[in-house]
Amino acid sequence: METAGVTVSSVRLREVLVPFRRPLATRAGFFERAPILLVDLHTNEGVVGRVPAFGFHEQGPHLIGAAIGALAQDLIGRHISPGDLPQITEDLLNRFQLLGRQGIVRFAQSILDMVLHDAMARSADMPLYAALGAQPKSIRAYNSNGLGLASLDELAREAGELIDEGGFTHIKCRGGRESGRDDVDAVRTIRRAIPQNVSVSIDFNQHLTPSNAKERVLALDDLDLLWIEEPVPSDDTALSAELVDSLSTPIMMGENYYGFDSVKRASDARAFSQLMPDVLRIGGVSGWMHTAQFSAERGIEVSSHLSPEFSVHLLSATPTAGWLEYVDWGSDLIRDPLTVTSGFAVPPDRPGSGIEWNEDEVVRFLKSDRTVE
Repeated sequence: METAGVTVSSVRLREVLVPFRRPLATRAGFFERAPILLVDLHTNEGVVGRVPAFGFHEQGPHLIGAAIGALAQDLIGRHISPGDLPQITEDLLNRFQLLGRQGIVRFAQSILDMVLHDAMARSADMPLYAALGAQPKSIRAYNSNGLGLASLDELAREAGELIDEGGFTHIKCRGGRESGRDDVDAVRTIRRAIPQNVSVSIDFNQHLTPSNAKERVLALDDLDLLWIEEPVPSDDTALSAELVDSLSTPIMMGENYYGFDSVKRASDARAFSQLMPDVLRIGGVSGWMHTAQFSAERGIEVSSHLSPEFSVHLLSATPTAGWLEYVDWGSDLIRDPLTVTSGFAVPPDRPGSGIEWNEDEVVRFLKSDRTVE
């Protein structure tokens, strides 16, 4: 990254709760409102780094924000260059070593890494992908804004709607119904409702157990799914590896891997066919890039989980880039949010991530606002 760095003056943390345009029922919960933490890192140089972080639970932004506030105190007044980020990551994680390096602490570290990368790219007047040494790519995107645990009629209707929203050629449905037959019926219903050139995947949100996982996924193996996502808990690498060996359909894992080390352990265990890291958990931009390099060396396809405005830059810098997960959760909070055309997304050429807040919408859904300085 061609920048001399930035000096951190303050970090602003705003919690918002935004209605979902299309409520979503999954085995991880029923989502009607998107809990999002808006993070602004202000610098003495005048640039502001910005990150919208999905909080997964209505209390998530508050908990993550508290951890960011604690970690950010070590950054206020410091001049930080790109080469400082690996040591900063270690220092932040070591500070809370006894609380663990996963969960909320890793969310906080990841978000601070993201917002620092964004600020540094802006200070260099470069798009984030360029600051990472990449060229912009047209990234295949799939629509993840629906197809929850709904009725068959609703699935058929939503499938067509999702495709039309951006010319998508891939859509994802949620699994984990009462029986394996119900999941098979859901996939077949969706297939009948969409063109033949549109592919489908299914996400179990880690719902299946050792007693039923193999039977449930084998029932789906002849349905030509693009992948089966998180059928079992992400830390059960032995069970996941058994499924990888048993199926012809790729097993997608990664969104619940915290930091690069967890990716390497899972890869060494052959616990996935394809990888889907979440930039909010993997260690931010730094953790993503480490994972991308490792994946290129092992020939692993890498797709993204949430955070599309950031992920489209990261996938442009990923040699084995797969699919961008597109969601519009909280997109009204962003001026000029990411769009998908003919099934592809391209990173904007604006400085940094290109994210600027739509302040009218932020104020409308604001729950809390505080600044660490």
